[in-house]
Amino acid sequence: MPDKVLFRLSLLIAILGIATLLILSNYLSYKKITTKEVKDQPLLSKVEIEGKIKKIISYRDYQSLILQDKTGEISVFVEKTKLQENQSLIVRGSIKEYKDKYEIIPDKIILNKE
Repeated sequence: MPDKVLFRLSLLIAILGIATLLILSNYLSYKKITTKEVKDQPLLSKVEIEGKIKKIISYRDYQSLILQDKTGEISVFVEKTKLQENQSLIVRGSIKEYKDKYEIIPDKIILNKE
């Protein structure tokens, strides 16, 4: 095969491989942690936290769910939802820091039917 064809084929395979890894990264397992352990994780880590909604703070376009487990609490920022206080949730998302406080930006929220 000519060098030009091999180069294009290699480039195409590399791009497809990177795209596949990016897609799969959203479906790989999340590390299950408690709210107390959040501070020990690197920012942007994919984590799973289970807890109950202690409080809901509503803003114009989004809400802050204060999620509480046995070790503490953390904010979870979501678009407006119909979730209610005392509901049990499993939150899968990324750790972020805002104004020196940790928060979770969720990829998925699952109602936990205990």
